[in-house]
Amino acid sequence: MVIMRVLKVKDAMSNNFIVLDEKTIIQDAIKVMMEKNKYAIIVTSDGKPKGIVTERDFTVKVLSRNMDPGKGVLGDIMSSPLITTKPDETLENAAKLMANKKIRKLPVMDDGNIVGIITEDDIIRISPDLISLAFQTVTDWKAEIIRWLTSGSDSSEDPANLIWDVKVQDNLVVAEHPKIPFILHILFANRIIRLDVYTGLETALLDPIQRLDISRKLLFLNDRTALVKFTIRGINEEIVLSSDLDLASINREEFSDALTGLITALYMMIKEFKLEEEFNKQLAQRVMLMVKERIEKGATKDDIISFLVTKVGLDENSARKLLDEIIKGKPSDEHLTAYL
Repeated sequence: MVIMRVLKVKDAMSNNFIVLDEKTIIQDAIKVMMEKNKYAIIVTSDGKPKGIVTERDFTVKVLSRNMDPGKGVLGDIMSSPLITTKPDETLENAAKLMANKKIRKLPVMDDGNIVGIITEDDIIRISPDLISLAFQTVTDWKAEIIRWLTSGSDSSEDPANLIWDVKVQDNLVVAEHPKIPFILHILFANRIIRLDVYTGLETALLDPIQRLDISRKLLFLNDRTALVKFTIRGINEEIVLSSDLDLASINREEFSDALTGLITALYMMIKEFKLEEEFNKQLAQRVMLMVKERIEKGATKDDIISFLVTKVGLDENSARKLLDEIIKGKPSDEHLTAYL
């Protein structure tokens, strides 16, 4: 009879971390992290473990918020309070804890000291059958993000807290809101959530000089954005903005940062390409299409006026005038832009 040994945290943990005080300058911490080739920092206060900073925090919390790494300290960006496990805890329980807390690195504490760290990759490497516990399923995350997008308020200044119109197609979620200057495509694939914005700017038929100029501008823009990348995709070589989020560490704050980053990047591109007038026309036409869609679904006039006031942000008088023009016939681009 073969007795299977129960795997514990101490069987998979590593010492791939460093310990620094919460008052350590971020720039200095990055330097130490790179020199020692570690992927996590245990942050202490008066010598006691207080929080954790990972490589991803430097991208999400420092670059996306335009923090000065020469002035900010680890205490500004650490995740706290510190969630820990013990060396003799089972790997299964550690995996469940990581999934419940939506974290991907778990410090190991023994007698008040951090003695190791364990990651989802460590767990999967030692015990592949626990992968379903280490990550929430795509279905779980899709439901969670749809809840984020549909349970807010249209008066919110945070794009993630608006009430979006959402359509679901398998592992693709398409969301739009008239206050947001694009239609958002959210693709769930394995351990990554990809947020895409298709700009409608196609480059395939442009002459080589124009395409080279666009490529140079996109390279310039990519150097100025942290969470968002400009890519060229498809047979028509359309410019697409993308932001990838890791399922193992995503939270509502990071999702909101990514949305804000997409909005900022889009406006940067519009300014760089001098497309302000064309962009305003497209935005106005998209609002008109959303109104027409509601009319076709049987919405009342009062319902549509409410939509234009609460969602779009028009005053009631402008909303009534715009609706009247849409009902009578397609208003001119100039009229649409003037209203919006």
